[in-house]
Amino acid sequence: MSASLASYLGRPRPAASAGEAGAEMRKRGRQEAIDSVQTMRKRGLKTHPVTPEVEAEWRRVAEDIYPKIRGNMVPADMFDRVQRLLADYRAGKGKPGK
Repeated sequence: MSASLASYLGRPRPAASAGEAGAEMRKRGRQEAIDSVQTMRKRGLKTHPVTPEVEAEWRRVAEDIYPKIRGNMVPADMFDRVQRLLADYRAGKGKPGK
């Protein structure tokens, strides 16, 4: 169905609806993760904040296996695109998925 026809019929465009649904799912998923950890803490789970040093070590370990992932598990062009998008996002140059 064309965008103008969908608009005329008062129906949301599929891409817009999908984007809104995805955003809502991410929002709910994040809240569920927060709620789950809080519940586990109430039951005795001990949590520890991640220090910048520990986070940097995790990133180094992950990056060490990138050569095994790129081109083997994930097509090289797709892997490279995701890395560029992630770098831009972390640098504050854009929103994820743009």
